[in-house]
Amino acid sequence: MSWFVIARKEFRDASRSRTLWILTALFVLITAGAAYVVGFALSSSPGAEATGTTLVSALTGRASFLLTSFVPILGLMASYVSVVGERDSGSMKLLLGLPQSRRDVVVGKFVGRSAVLAVALLVGFFAGFVVMLSYEELSVLNYAVFVLLTTALGTVYVSVGVGVSATVASRSRAAASVVGFYIFLKVLWDTFPSVVPRGIVYATTGSLSPPDWYGFLTALSPNVAYTNLAAGFLERGIGSLEAFSAIVIAVWIAVPVALGYLRFRRVDV
Repeated sequence: MSWFVIARKEFRDASRSRTLWILTALFVLITAGAAYVVGFALSSSPGAEATGTTLVSALTGRASFLLTSFVPILGLMASYVSVVGERDSGSMKLLLGLPQSRRDVVVGKFVGRSAVLAVALLVGFFAGFVVMLSYEELSVLNYAVFVLLTTALGTVYVSVGVGVSATVASRSRAAASVVGFYIFLKVLWDTFPSVVPRGIVYATTGSLSPPDWYGFLTALSPNVAYTNLAAGFLERGIGSLEAFSAIVIAVWIAVPVALGYLRFRRVDV
């Protein structure tokens, strides 16, 4: 359980980060604000029923852009210097001189930073829950699923941050890598006109018209997979696209940190 010792230390260290808690405060405002604004919009719409249940469902659609924009930033901020920061400061040699292995270091940092992110998200979602208490028929189960899925999305980006941090040799490279990664997924893949998926479609079919498998292609992004899962669980039900999206999320959580470890175990520190 050497990784647990590192995870506990990471949780304590990361929880002292002023930048992280500023982002957490912003997430509290975003979550509570989104719940209020979406609830007001439902109440003002003719024929729309503003209840806690419909509010949670509406959040998966109307607030999904905000969540898939901000939660990844929070996850990357919590993790991108987790390993490389120790290498830069020279403390990694001391850490590896203790009974911990390199695998313990990577796993411990991933678990510890994921725990910090989970706490930050729970604080934010609790603020949203307080706003929703003013509505009738609030489904605690639906809201819990929504929170769990969003936490899984954040964990994806913690895995990416730790994986990058274990791969590169400096803080500046880690920062540049996670910024580039974020831009690729959020700007070039997810946001309309979805440049990369449409480019793939054109390269393979010679047309820009979305084929039948276009939904599965776009779901290779963890952001789109998250949106599919949230809408599936809370609105339309689970089908093949949602099942595929769940696999995508699981792969994104496991693979980046695993690749980071494979690289980290071969480098000189």
